[in-house]
Amino acid sequence: MRQISPITEADIQKNVLEYLTAMGIKAWRNNSGRRGRVSYGHKGSGDIIGCLPNGRFLSIEIKKPGGSESKDQINFKEEIKKNNGLAIVVKSVKEVDEKIRLELIRQKSPLAGGPPFKEGKNKCKGILYGKPCHVNRKGLSNI
Repeated sequence: MRQISPITEADIQKNVLEYLTAMGIKAWRNNSGRRGRVSYGHKGSGDIIGCLPNGRFLSIEIKKPGGSESKDQINFKEEIKKNNGLAIVVKSVKEVDEKIRLELIRQKSPLAGGPPFKEGKNKCKGILYGKPCHVNRKGLSNI
């Protein structure tokens, strides 16, 4: 029997971006760091940033199970929340679905409808825009 390698933060990030795209939420991968003497991005910023349907700033920090935030990430998250943005830390697409859907319900957005994702062993199953779909290590796709 073939053994499945553990899911990485990069796998989760890819799946989350595909989920957000399917939900109609504009979001993109955020790079930050340092190359030589040149710094880029904002220290501690989320792995994914974007804009919710009502215009609120969105920051998502991806952590693999067992991972924790750095002091810079905690400070960035608090700063975003202070300025009325949504900053969340997640370990799965299911967590993103729950937290984003809750926010969309607060906004009274039509994107909030439909049943939530349900996670299986190595995949999520759910309905987006009335179409069955699933998320696994390869990403989100319609069934």
